Amino acid sequence: MDAPPPRHPLSVAHLAGRAGMSATSFHRGFKAATGTTSGVYHKRLRLTRPADGWRWAADTLSRIAASAGYASPSHESRDYKREFGAAPMTGAKRFG
Repeated sequence: MDAPPPRHPLSVAHLAGRAGMSATSFHRGFKAATGTTSGVYHKRLRLTRPADGWRWAADTLSRIAASAGYASPSHESRDYKREFGAAPMTGAKRFG
């Protein structure tokens, strides 16, 4: 089972401080380790969670988007389409 999203958003400055690094060093290290920026990585994580929701849960798009931290289902749908090349409901049909 997935862990619930944190109640308070984590900032790069907070994560860098916890790691004993400056924000700049954290950014460089994160990109070296993952091949992407922390912002892009975070967006992909947010999009993966709703993708799982569309595949496995009979839930509304609004609730799935909200569970991923999106205020607007249309914003989440646009980001999903940019990332995966298909609308969320197309993915649901494909996996359902």
